[in-house]
This record gives sequence, structure tokens and C-alpha cells, in this order.
Amino acid sequence: MADRKMPDDYRAMAEERGAVWLGPEVPNANTRTRWRCVACACEWWAVYNTLQGGSACPACGIRKRSETQRAKPADYHALAGERGFVWTGPPVRSAGARTGWRCAHGHEWSARFTKIRRGGGCPTCARQAHATRACALRHTPERYQALASSCGMVWLGPAVARANDRTRWQCKACGHRWWATYNKINHGRGCPPCSVVRRSTAQRRKPAEYHALARSRRFEWIGPPVSSATADTRWRCAKGHEWTTSYVCVRMGSGCHVCGQRVNGKPVSQPQRTLARRIGGELNHPFGRRRIDVVVVREGVRIAVEYDAWYFHGGQQHADLERDRELIAAGWRVLRVRSAYLVPSRHALEAALARVVAGETRVEITLADWGVGPCRNGAWDPNPLRAFRRGRR
Repeated sequence: MADRKMPDDYRAMAEERGAVWLGPEVPNANTRTRWRCVACACEWWAVYNTLQGGSACPACGIRKRSETQRAKPADYHALAGERGFVWTGPPVRSAGARTGWRCAHGHEWSARFTKIRRGGGCPTCARQAHATRACALRHTPERYQALASSCGMVWLGPAVARANDRTRWQCKACGHRWWATYNKINHGRGCPPCSVVRRSTAQRRKPAEYHALARSRRFEWIGPPVSSATADTRWRCAKGHEWTTSYVCVRMGSGCHVCGQRVNGKPVSQPQRTLARRIGGELNHPFGRRRIDVVVVREGVRIAVEYDAWYFHGGQQHADLERDRELIAAGWRVLRVRSAYLVPSRHALEAALARVVAGETRVEITLADWGVGPCRNGAWDPNPLRAFRRGRR
């Protein structure tokens, strides 16, 4: 424990530091007590040991440091001489306060010592230099016409002051007119409609790709060629059945509408087949006038597994909930999977089934692509699509 000091020790220390000890008495020299500065009457709390180590009035310390660090008039004159200026004053309390300066051209302005030291200068001279540079860099009408001619365009004007000001252009190929800056045209920006056509042509699937996809699915592509991979065209299966669908649908697994396999009189999607295979369930189990997507029995518990594809079930959550109540009332327990076209992993399915067997009557699994793309009821939120794409990277 620190040695205890007597009041006389505190008074002697206060006199040595130019202060008055105000008390109160404290049990040891490491406990704060009150002091007053004789010079500025500032009062503060501090411990005896701090004053013994050389500390004194904090306000006086700040003032002394400020006076020590304050730039002198000689510093202002020296800095002005280095920059080719004249310091006109008046003297200020700190280097962060504004004072007057004059440049070699006689312009006067107010600025801080620190700003001049960092490279600041006369604002009038800076504006004049900028205007001179702008005039030197300004493009003439002849340069606009030459740029338009090299890009297959016609410059219609009007003449503008800067290369970043918009003016009018016309495409020689399609006659479209639009507003753009010189810099955008110079950097490769062309006619907007022609750009759309070029991108569409570059991204359009070629007939060879349609034929290759058809061969990989044991189909035949009949045509005709279409403008995009999402437009419908005709296909023929090995049995001679013809139907209409898009390149994208065939690539994602769609097939012949006639040959499509049915279970218990109803069609089955590929996600439903994958779901049944992963949990060892039965497809399209009859329940009233409808079918349960997948049925599985675990430890004597009948579980109805429903796969909700976003296209068919988006905006139908209330109807799905009513169907779940009917199933539960009939003695079933429900596991509902919500997705666009993905299927949960085997581990996720087993975990959900374990919860159902443990006693929960209804469990949901919602995958990341739920809400992706359009749905039959028109409820399409594009934000989940962006979030889903970011999550897949």
C-alpha cells in the first residue's frame, strides 16, 4: 500500500507546483484529491503521486504547449517567401486560423498556415489556370465531325463548351438519334438500338447448339430458329411426338409432353423423383381427389412430403396451409419443401423427418431459390433472384 501523506505534505507539494490544495484528506497518495492553480484559478482532481512526478495545472499545460507550438510571424513570412507569396497578416492564435496572403499577381485571399504549407495557393490564379486548360482541351466542331465519321455516325450539334456536355448524334445504319457526350462516343459508346441488336446476336443460340441439345436428349429439333433461348420452338421425340417449348426448358430437363412418365395417373417432376429417391418414398400417393407428392413411413408415422415449386405455389401459401390441415386431421404429418427447382440434401431431409417423427405435425424446408423467377400468379420479387445468385458464387 502506498505511504500515506500528511496534510502538510499536500500543502508543500501544492506550493511547489504553484497550486493550492483544497482537500479532502485521502487514505493514500494514490487517491485523488482537489487542487487549484494559483495562476489561472483552474480547479482539478489529481493524486499526490501525479504532482510529485511533475504534473501541474492541465489548463496551464495546454496553454504552454500551444504557445510552444504556435507558428511565429517569422514562420509565416518564411513560408510565404517559399511559395512566392506575401503574408499580409494579422497574426493569429493558431496555425489553424485564417490570415491574409497575397500572390505575385496581387490577388489577396484568406487561408490557414497549415493549408498553405500543404500546397494550397491563390484561388483566383487556380481558376484562371483551369479556364486556360479547359480552353486548350476544348474540342472543335471539326473534331466532333471527325469522331462521328469514324464511328459511323453524324454529329447534329449543338456545339458545347466541354467534352462532358451532351450533344446530339445520329446513327447512319438505323437513323436513330440520341444525346451523348464526346467522351462517351470516344470511349466506344455507340448507337443504343444497334448495341442491343449486336448483344442479342452475340448471345443468341446458334442452330448447331439446338441440334446438339436435341441429340443429347435423344430428340430432334424441328425449328424454326428463334430470337432468344427463351422463345418457343418445336421439338420431336424418338416416338414421333411433337411439342413446343424453349431451349432453356429442354436444357433444364423438360421433355416430350406425351412420353412423360406418370405415376398413379399424374405427371411427376424431376425434383419430385429426386426427393422420393433420397428418402425412399412413394410418388403420387392418392389422397381424396388429389395426390400427395411423396409418402414415406418412419417408425409407424405416415409422413406426407409435399414439394412446392415456386412457379405453381408462389402466392398460394394460404391454400397449402389449408391442405396441410386436412392432412393432419386425417392422421398424417407434413413435411413441406419450398423451392424453385432445387432439392434439399439427404442430410437436411433426414433431419426434417426426424423432427416429424419426434412429434412435430408440420415442418417446412425453404431453400435459397424460393421466390426466384416468375410464377403462375404473377408474384415475382426480383430481389431474391439477385440474393440467390450472389449466394451461389
